[in-house]
Amino acid sequence: MTDSVLCAKMSTHVRLRSAGLMTVYAATKNYVNHMTVALEQEYGPQGIRFQSLMPNFVSTAMSKQRPSLLVPSPKQYVKSALTTLGQDLQSSGYFWHELQWYACCSLLRASFSVADDAFQLLCSYVLSLVPSKVLESQAFKMHLSIRKRAIKKAEREAAGGGKKDK
Repeated sequence: MTDSVLCAKMSTHVRLRSAGLMTVYAATKNYVNHMTVALEQEYGPQGIRFQSLMPNFVSTAMSKQRPSLLVPSPKQYVKSALTTLGQDLQSSGYFWHELQWYACCSLLRASFSVADDAFQLLCSYVLSLVPSKVLESQAFKMHLSIRKRAIKKAEREAAGGGKKDK
């Protein structure tokens, strides 16, 4: 078949670990990633390709992060992600996010010759060696801080007659 179709789905790196205060979000993104892999297995041979984009933080209203080298604006992220379409089954879609992902496992990659899927499993395994309480505690503190700021902002807006910050 010479014609092919690509279906890109948005997941996130948050799907790799438990995420307190983001339970449904993380579970949904994990589902999206698994569904993407399964659909690629089923329909890839027919020319219908699937890709899961799994970024870290992007500067959005939800993330409450300011744009930086490691936190692209939505426009920067989309421009970068478009260049990765069709290359891998799973991709962060942004060079600096990919670098963050691989940096945690660079020594393992040098030590082993494995396919990308196996490498991602290996990285997940290495992350699993870090006590989950440590990772989950840090993520929970960050999400709790974001939540507190959002509540304070909502209270300011309510007190100010519904004025929204720009």
